[in-house]
Amino acid sequence: GNRFIALASAYHAAKQLNRELVVVWKEESVLGAPMHALIRLPEDVTCVEISEYGFKRDFIGQMRGNRIKKKYRALAGKFYECDDIMRLYDEKGSKGVAHEFDKVLAVYVKATNPFWDILELEHAFDFILPQDAIEQKKKQVLGQAEGKRLVSVHIRRTDHIEAWKNSPLRLFVDAMNKALEQDEATCFY
Repeated sequence: GNRFIALASAYHAAKQLNRELVVVWKEESVLGAPMHALIRLPEDVTCVEISEYGFKRDFIGQMRGNRIKKKYRALAGKFYECDDIMRLYDEKGSKGVAHEFDKVLAVYVKATNPFWDILELEHAFDFILPQDAIEQKKKQVLGQAEGKRLVSVHIRRTDHIEAWKNSPLRLFVDAMNKALEQDEATCFY
């Protein structure tokens, strides 16, 4: 989800500022999938896929990924780390971000939060198209839930220690059972 928020921010910023968008997509332990296996982007968006599993697991991939990131950061007139772009957006909004981006020819942004006013856009994520296999899976799940109230559940475990320490599985199960008591037609994904 964070990747899509950052991607949508970058996409709409690039469109509004008439800039080229290059996405550096990291395949890593948190999300072990290349972008091309999940989604399709518009043809005017360049995607560079890198591996970031660490030197022990994928030495060559890690070296290549580091080299690619350094290349794009060197080309950029300004590099924004996650906290920097979040602070800029929180303080000055999209207009402030646009003003800062206009100061340089190229910007490198590492983000996990919105840095553009995408949440107000009705179709902010429409440019992200799922690959055919994922679209088919979506149709299958939605078909099984037809006529029912579908609730999607995301339970974080492997990548967020605080989440699993403070949110035991029984809390999720209890909440789902309570929802089923209120409406037997509820179905969970």
